[in-house]
Amino acid sequence: MRRALLRIGLLLLGFHLLAGACLGAEALQDSRVLLLYSYHPGFPTTEKIHSGVFEVLAAHGIQIDEEFMDARHLSDPESAARYREWLAYRLARKPRYDLVISADDAAFNLATDHGTTLFGNVPVVFLGVNNVERALALRGSPRETGVIEHVSIPETFAQVQRLMPGLKRMLVIADGSPGGRADLLTLRAQHATRFPEIAIEVADLTQITWDELARRLERLAPDEAALLLAAYRDVQGKPRSFENGVDWIIEHANGPVFHLWEHGIGRGLVGGYVMSHREHGLVAADMALRILNGTPPQSIPIRETSPNRPIFDHAALQRWHLAEDLLAPDARVINRPTPVWRAHPVATTAAAALVAGLALIALALALRTAQRRRVLDRTLRERALLRTLLDSIADPVFAKDQAGRFIVCNPAFERLSGTTEAKLVGRTDHDLWERALADLYRTHDQVVMACGEARRNEEWIVYPEGRQVRVDTLKSPILDGSGKPIGLIGICHDISAAYEAALRLRQADAVFRNTAEGIVVTDAHQRILAVNPALIEISGYQEAELLGKSPGILDAERPACDTRHEMSKALQSEHRWVGELWLRRKNGQPIPVWATVIAVRGDDDQIAQYIAVLADITPLKDRQHQLELQAHHDPLTGLPNRTLLQDRLQGALHRARRDRRELALLFVDLDRFKEINDCFGHATGDEVLRETARRIAGCIRLGDTVARLGGDEFVAILDGLDHENTAEQAVARIHRALEEPLVMPSGKTIRLCASIGVARYPSDGQDAEALLGHADSAMYRVKSEHHS
Repeated sequence: MRRALLRIGLLLLGFHLLAGACLGAEALQDSRVLLLYSYHPGFPTTEKIHSGVFEVLAAHGIQIDEEFMDARHLSDPESAARYREWLAYRLARKPRYDLVISADDAAFNLATDHGTTLFGNVPVVFLGVNNVERALALRGSPRETGVIEHVSIPETFAQVQRLMPGLKRMLVIADGSPGGRADLLTLRAQHATRFPEIAIEVADLTQITWDELARRLERLAPDEAALLLAAYRDVQGKPRSFENGVDWIIEHANGPVFHLWEHGIGRGLVGGYVMSHREHGLVAADMALRILNGTPPQSIPIRETSPNRPIFDHAALQRWHLAEDLLAPDARVINRPTPVWRAHPVATTAAAALVAGLALIALALALRTAQRRRVLDRTLRERALLRTLLDSIADPVFAKDQAGRFIVCNPAFERLSGTTEAKLVGRTDHDLWERALADLYRTHDQVVMACGEARRNEEWIVYPEGRQVRVDTLKSPILDGSGKPIGLIGICHDISAAYEAALRLRQADAVFRNTAEGIVVTDAHQRILAVNPALIEISGYQEAELLGKSPGILDAERPACDTRHEMSKALQSEHRWVGELWLRRKNGQPIPVWATVIAVRGDDDQIAQYIAVLADITPLKDRQHQLELQAHHDPLTGLPNRTLLQDRLQGALHRARRDRRELALLFVDLDRFKEINDCFGHATGDEVLRETARRIAGCIRLGDTVARLGGDEFVAILDGLDHENTAEQAVARIHRALEEPLVMPSGKTIRLCASIGVARYPSDGQDAEALLGHADSAMYRVKSEHHS
């Protein structure tokens, strides 16, 4: 009875646990996680972090959204503030996230400094953080935990010493990026105690140029090596992408270059104890999963060491003659050559089958020879049959004895050699072809008879009339009863058409894969059949995400219906359309492209495929925008110039008339600005004007306009004034802002003062000219009062 009750209890407990697990899985399917990257989608670590995080969380049905800060290109405070405003705007229109994963330092700083404002009081899991001190300060936080980016510098140095016992100096390459400075600081802190016998020389790109770095790399001695920490920008501000920087360094390095990150291995870098951002993504995602399942963040310790492992490039080790057997036992070596039989299993199997078949043919021929000796009549019949078979074969067929003399051939070989079989028998290749070609044929014959196996080779042959043909020649040994080769038989198959077709196909494939323009190929029903690497780079999608889909997945919302109609009409009538289109990247970013679309027709004159060649014209658009910006903005302060001021003032007056509201115009002129120029120089004067512009702009609302007319004269348009926002309040704010002392780089302090004239619509003027004139006059009255 007790056993029965125990079994029932265990069964009920199992059902309870199973039901709880199902409910937990269903609950996770409703969870939403934001993955916030510090950099752009094409940054080397992005794909690896994405892979690790999605492998863990997507398997549980958790919805994951991704955002990119692009912090390497937008690193100034104003850009960071604009990005936070833009992100807050996007998040305000979405449901709250249950958790945020921040990747690298910029995203970590945003999530910890502004996370409560942007995301609410949700947990934050960080990864790839270089600021160890700040990350460790969050121990026990009820909201944050994660993985610190820890580079294995001593371990890498120890491995380098095993590979290069005579190493005396390490050239360390670093730049001004946060990660580069942090890793350089770590290296210097560990040098004296962990690897003092190796001298450290820092090639600091905050102090040298790319060319100076190249010259130092070219002077690497046999007892020196290089360690790449970071190389994105030199002292002149010249940037390079990660891939371009690595290629530049490898091109100029006269010795091995080691590295600490997985995404750099395989481009010529030797390797080291490297950090895998995919592993970071897996660990951070596992922490996030535990938090979503109810574990408090403070119960999950911050992981202070990265899951690093030794990874090395076989090709780089070979290049610098570094022995693989000196690597650590757990080291992983990439780019090892793949054996032919493993790389081409189908071709190897086919070749083996062919050899076996040819061997059987040779054996059959040997048996026929023996039978021909015993039974003459049967031999004659078989000879006649063989003769008929040879004569009916379209490919040239021949046979030679052990000395290389021809013993038989078919009509096709007669046409090839330019002589009859009767004249050919008993002659050798040297009687027919030029010496170099005859020597080559004889060498092939000897190899076949020496190994006793069938061999094939491709070669060019020339007919007597000068026609050149590419042939695939198969030669098989003829064996006697004891297995000794007594000759060979050969068959030449014309593969010129296939060779030329394969060559054209390889050329077309090379163009398709290496052209800078994106290419999309669809079928007649507009399903994507192929895309090239450039299109993947432009769109941000992977090839598997696009194949079989409609090209509409790449469309942005900007193209008008008439553009699509015009394209369709042109493709039907002219089979070609050229024009500007807008694509949408995977992350939602619209990009302009110059498109050439071609309709390919089949033998039935129906459209079989569409080919679109897409060139990214973002730089051209950016240049156009820059020219428009320069035409309407003051080059010194970046404020609107007189032309743009007139345009905005006309718009403000139109709104004021329509809404019957008051509008104010402030005319600001700095007092004693000429004295500042005379005393401190024009460079200081320009800095004063830029600071004045910044302070005035900070005193008005976002919808208002501040412009510079020239010299030290500024104009502000205050649109839609009311009792809570008056012109007098704006004037007071400007005076207070300008009265704050301005400290010059030299240490001198300048105190600013301005005369401000005010004009109001409609009381002081009905149009722009009248308002500007009234404000100018009012300013001069104020300036006169100051002087009196």
